[in-house]
Amino acid sequence: MNSNIVKLILGLSLVGTLVIFAGMVAVLAVVFRAEFPMQLSAVKLQPSVELRPGMVLKGPDRDMFYLTPEHTRRHIVDMDTFIAFGFTPADVVKVDETVLATIPLTGDLTRLVQFEQGNLYWVMDGQRWLVNEWQPVVSRVDYADGAPAPLDDWLQYNLPVRLYFEQGMLLQSEGGPVYAYDFNTITPTNQVEYAQARIIQVPADVLTVYPRQHAPEAIARYLVTARPSLVGSGLK
Repeated sequence: MNSNIVKLILGLSLVGTLVIFAGMVAVLAVVFRAEFPMQLSAVKLQPSVELRPGMVLKGPDRDMFYLTPEHTRRHIVDMDTFIAFGFTPADVVKVDETVLATIPLTGDLTRLVQFEQGNLYWVMDGQRWLVNEWQPVVSRVDYADGAPAPLDDWLQYNLPVRLYFEQGMLLQSEGGPVYAYDFNTITPTNQVEYAQARIIQVPADVLTVYPRQHAPEAIARYLVTARPSLVGSGLK
């Protein structure tokens, strides 16, 4: 059998395996997201606790707060943000309202964080991904999701840095079209084909910073850059 055909078959098998694995990860994420609220409701009040940076404080209601190194608190805006930072119910400490009242509230903790020197990061899977290309959108006065949260010392130490989105990551904003990330460009995908794959949700409007490719252009680029052995091989 032609060696290039064998390579192609092996490549397709690997893609199939990755799709199945991504589907399993997506299912587990849904399960964890569903279980977290029940586990959080079981967190008991701790009348006396030593407060440390990185703790998640929960008052009498459902709101949760991240405790900063400056001994201030930031409101965790939703469960997706809680999960994205890698927090679990084991990190949550339930405190009395009088304890919360002694800790100044300084804003929200969002998945978009910014280092004081300017670098911008998107937080997911307990890591921070460098997204400086989003700056033109995020810095606009009419940006819908508000200002990024500051990247403090605790977050900087505990969130490993990833420089770029991974090749082939699926990106979506507010239930819109799904795009595959491809060398700092995005390519529209057939969402049905990726029904079991994990889709990364990103803020509104940031997808506009990436040039769009049509699928045939992306495939041609993939053949030239990633699989040069297939070019000129006679495969159609």
